[in-house]
Amino acid sequence: MMLDSRFVAALVFGVILVGLEGAESTVEEDLSERLERLKSLSLDELLVTSVSKKSEKVFDAAAAVTVITNEEIRRSGVRNLPDVLRLVPGMEVARITGNQWAVSARGFNDRFSNKLLVLVDGRAVYNPAFSGVYWDTVSVLLEDIERIEVVRGPGGTLWGANAVNGVVNIITKDSRDTKGTYIVGGYGTEQRGFGSLRYGADIGETGTLRGYFRSNNQDRLVLPSGQDAFDGQTLYQGGFRSDWELESGQLTFQGDVFVQDYEQQFLSPSFAPPTFYNLRMGEGSHHGGNALFRWTHEFTDGSELQFQSYWDRWEVDSELFSYELDTVDFDVQHRLDLPIERHEMVYGFGYRLLMDASGNTDPNLIYNPASVNRQIFSSFIQDEMGLIENELKLTLGTKLSHNDYTGFELQPNARLAWTPTETSTLWTAVSRAVRTPSRTESDIILNLLTPNAGAIFPRGFGSSSFESENLLAYEAGFRTVVGERLTLDLSLFYNRYGDLRSSETGMPFFDAGAGVPVIPVSAGNRAEIDAYGLELAPEVELADWWRMRGGYSYIDYRNAKMALGTGYQNQFFARSSMDLGRDVDFDATIRHVGRLRGHGVGEYLDFDLR
Repeated sequence: MMLDSRFVAALVFGVILVGLEGAESTVEEDLSERLERLKSLSLDELLVTSVSKKSEKVFDAAAAVTVITNEEIRRSGVRNLPDVLRLVPGMEVARITGNQWAVSARGFNDRFSNKLLVLVDGRAVYNPAFSGVYWDTVSVLLEDIERIEVVRGPGGTLWGANAVNGVVNIITKDSRDTKGTYIVGGYGTEQRGFGSLRYGADIGETGTLRGYFRSNNQDRLVLPSGQDAFDGQTLYQGGFRSDWELESGQLTFQGDVFVQDYEQQFLSPSFAPPTFYNLRMGEGSHHGGNALFRWTHEFTDGSELQFQSYWDRWEVDSELFSYELDTVDFDVQHRLDLPIERHEMVYGFGYRLLMDASGNTDPNLIYNPASVNRQIFSSFIQDEMGLIENELKLTLGTKLSHNDYTGFELQPNARLAWTPTETSTLWTAVSRAVRTPSRTESDIILNLLTPNAGAIFPRGFGSSSFESENLLAYEAGFRTVVGERLTLDLSLFYNRYGDLRSSETGMPFFDAGAGVPVIPVSAGNRAEIDAYGLELAPEVELADWWRMRGGYSYIDYRNAKMALGTGYQNQFFARSSMDLGRDVDFDATIRHVGRLRGHGVGEYLDFDLR
């Protein structure tokens, strides 16, 4: 269905406003209660922690932030994390195969999107092997999620490198909130059986524990030609979480293990004419596990100290390569009120050890050296100053880190939030963020796919001189309550990307082993581009039992130099939620996604009923 996106967006928001004008409120409330409730509507949750590493009202946060609650996940009916993120304006989510996803924020979306940092209970699932996220292995029991906080825009000051275009912070429920037995299962034409089992109980007088197991069998999809896509997968995962309330503070222990078997088909470079490539089909597996410990102590003066440590193991065995990565991470942070009036500071230190090893199952892809250990040291500090009490606040901060690729990196930011009335907030921010090099950009040797090449064959090489990509971001936003039933949240941004990855060709040489001439292609930093856009999120209460929320995002690019900022130029969704009584609810979602530039994917329209 080919529709002009501006027409569809105008139609949807027109319906919202018409419904707003005709709606009658059936509950008597005073103005302050109504305003507080309306503020919580479009922002889903009054409190968020990902913007400043402390609890604060979403309405007052100086960032483009969306919180997806457990209730909204339940009512959406989705069964995986990428589909959940479709509910956030400005997020770009695309399914590539039955077991591969592309997820990004504010552009640059592809299989290896590398500018979005993803956390699960404070554990980074961003993979330094290629700088990105294997979304098919980021599996969480959706019923156990308390909320997902999505910050669009740079988050490097608090969260470190690779939080360039945004941060997705997945926060699961305390085990005290999941006692008892929970079972869910289903079957469909594409999901050929899925199920989850969870059980939670008390441990003594101060502790609780839950354990879970889940599985999912995804059928193969079908190519446009009608052929089997050979991309099915099966996933098995189990884990636990235990929480303790002690005099010394709150303790959390948790861990997970998983095994994912998947199918894939791909084109492999070949030196043999006439095509110089082979279509290959094979099977692979991802498997791994993690364990996390966190201790939080709140002092009598209101300050808070937190220590967190985790270990993460991730392995892949496929037709292309084998790779295993162990990550050990330590992090400590302290939040305190300064003796200076209306100043609150948070600072912290971190250390991360990355140990990997690769095997060469395909001569077309080699890591040299085969194994390596790398370290990251970091520290950050941020001060929030109340310039005018309860009205104007300024936040200044920076993160200093050191990695084995590029040495020291600095990521500062400045954020200003002005709340002139209890019904409106204006904010602006200037931030710098970096994406550090990956193992692939540093150490890979890769024969590149060039159908019908014939005369000379390109070969990719990592570069030890590859620098960090960087972003200088300018943001502004406005949140307001309109009338008695409508909230609006608008974010604007202008991003200047520099030192982006480019392909640099060198002098050709003759590969005696393969018997062919080769032209080397290495990773460089000569690309740059500017991106600008907006995100709009209205929400309206049409009646006590009926709410509607929407989202629209637009992004475009300029001043491109050897860079392509792939992404959806226009996206929008509108969602209706009705509580019909007698424990019956009814939800409907319409979603329009514009053309995916750079990939030949046209625009499309979705409509879901639940």
